[in-house]
Order: sequence, then structure tokens, then C-alpha cells
Amino acid sequence: MKMRLIGIMASALIFSTAGAAQQAKDYKTNISSLGANAVYKQMWPKDRREVITAISSGKKEWLEVAIAIREVANAHDAEDLDAAFSAAITRSPGNALQFVGAPFRANIVCTPRMTEPEPHELDVYFHKTMQALESVTDKSLADSKTLCLYYLRHSKAQIDAIDELKLARLTPQGLLAELAKNGAQQTVKNLQDTKHWDAVLARIGAGNPQEWIVFAYALRTVTDSLEAIKIELANALHTSPNQVLSSIKDDETLRMICSLTNANLERVVVDDLKAQIKGSILPLTKMGSASERAKICLDALN
Repeated sequence: MKMRLIGIMASALIFSTAGAAQQAKDYKTNISSLGANAVYKQMWPKDRREVITAISSGKKEWLEVAIAIREVANAHDAEDLDAAFSAAITRSPGNALQFVGAPFRANIVCTPRMTEPEPHELDVYFHKTMQALESVTDKSLADSKTLCLYYLRHSKAQIDAIDELKLARLTPQGLLAELAKNGAQQTVKNLQDTKHWDAVLARIGAGNPQEWIVFAYALRTVTDSLEAIKIELANALHTSPNQVLSSIKDDETLRMICSLTNANLERVVVDDLKAQIKGSILPLTKMGSASERAKICLDALN
């Protein structure tokens, strides 16, 4: 028997004659009765562009549709849905923050999702999104707001750091050479004195290239900066797990990074980082030379 989709007409006709709320209602009804996969296969291909636009508006009913479709979408469509949800955070943070979490993870949707944006476009995005998030006063959304602001600020710091360190002609290779000459303590002090330390931390957190991780590991003896280094290595661990696991040579340091013990971060951020790290390293526990290092990290997380 051929499945019947409620409210289905030609895509252009649906979106020109029905109101947005009714369109969302049709989608939700069909998802409820037939399942998200059937709707994704039969409705989505025709309505894709209009639905993406509707989701980016931040209307609650469309965000609910987005969650269902995102669960079954292929990688390409998932990226577009993430971008639409990210735009919704800027336009309607009070609605969007209600749905931050699986499948719309904060570390993805609370960062820029534009394709090859110009610098001024990024500036506008960060300004508007931070302003939008700061305007949210609903206490029930406090954790989602904190999490989203953390990843947003971290993303901005990483992007800004690229230009700052390029202008200062600071590379991980050059800093490793300075460290070999002057020692870890003096190298950190020089970076702090020249106001480049925060940018270096941001690059460590990006996890790429691997030399930044090697440099960070070499600074582990600088006790007054160890906390900040540990947090950035944890950030790098969930984006570049292989680089971190292969660069951190001793078990004690690896456990300290993975556990995030006493990290100077909000609890909701620590919990989310640990969840991201676990998701990144779990597959590595069954993969060759990285498996033992991954198991040590996984044990520290639990």
C-alpha cells in the first residue's frame, strides 16, 4: 500500500498558499504518523530550501521539525540543518536554547556555520549572537545559555588567534625552539608580557596543527598556567583525539586532561566537554596503537 502524506501538494503550492505555522503542523503530523524517515524521503527533497529557511527563523514549531529531520538526515543535509539552527539561535535565542542538545550539539550550533565567510560577516555574527544570548533571562535556559556562550566565545578566540599570531609571526615550531632555549617558565612569561598568551591557548584548543599540542605538553611544568593549558588540551581532545593521545606521553598528564578535575569552568561546560571527549575517543579504544591511550582517557572520564 502506498503511504499517504497528510497535507502534501506540490512544494511551491504548499509554501505559497499555506501559512508557516500550518506547514510546520503538517510536517509534525506526518512525522508522528509515518515517522521522520518517511517524511525525510518523501517531503524533504521537494521542500528542502523552504524548510531550511523556516527553521532558521527560530519558530518553535519549525525547530521541533528540525530535530526530527536531523535525526535521520544524511551528512550533507545535517550540515545545512545545523547551519539553520545556528541562525535560529541568533534570531530567536529564547526558542532555540530550548532545543540545544542532541542532535543539535552546542559545540556545533553555537559556532559559525557559514561557508567561507568574510571577516566582517564573522564580526557581525559574533556580535549579534552574543547580544542575543545575553538577552535571555529565562532561568530554565541558564545551562543552555552558559554552554552556548562558552562555545561561541571559544570559537571567536580561535578565529581571532589565527590572525593575531600570524601578525606576530608566532608559530608552534618557533615557540618550541624558544622553549628549548629559554625554558617553559620563561617562554610563557614572554607570551604573557607580549599579550599573546590567550591567543596561544586558543590555538592549542583548536588541536591543529599537532605542533600546538606538542608545545602545550612541553609546558606542563608551568604550574601557574597548567589549569588553562589543561582546559585547552581537553578542548583539543574532542576535536583532534589522535593528535592529543599521541602527543601526551605520560599517563598522569593524560588522566588529568581527560578528567578535567577542578577545571575552572561551569559544571555544565565540564559535563558537556567530557561527553564530547568520550564520544571522540570511544571508537579509538578498538583501534591499534591508540587503543591503550584511549582506554586510559576513558577510564579517567568515568
